[in-house]
Amino acid sequence: MSSHGTRDVKLYRTSPSLGPKTEPVGTLQDAGFPHGLRFTGDDRHIIVADAGSPAVHVYERGDSWTGRRGPARSVGVLDEETFQRGRASVEEGGPKGLDIDRSNSVIAVTCEEQALAFYPLASVLGSGIGPGLAP
Repeated sequence: MSSHGTRDVKLYRTSPSLGPKTEPVGTLQDAGFPHGLRFTGDDRHIIVADAGSPAVHVYERGDSWTGRRGPARSVGVLDEETFQRGRASVEEGGPKGLDIDRSNSVIAVTCEEQALAFYPLASVLGSGIGPGLAP
């Protein structure tokens, strides 16, 4: 569950007892203004779209998703001009939607000012080119 109010993503274990008062098992900190998010197919990473920046944030599971963790890396997916065009407030301008294709090799990102862009998933996870990707 992503939250602009706390600027994080809370992770909950799926169980029959899950309810409004259930405490999260994990928290992804420093998510900015999180919108879309996706687990990678191998469950080793979560990628979070930050509507308040031109980036997506990549979190690594480690041994489990329990506990608090910051992003392992943040990767620019919008150029500065595109980001600034959508900057109506501190919570806007950046990516809002994202998805990973079935082959777990391509990430799609979208926002108001950029209808759709595709990137190699390996480059976002850190096994490809550095920060600031070209679609």
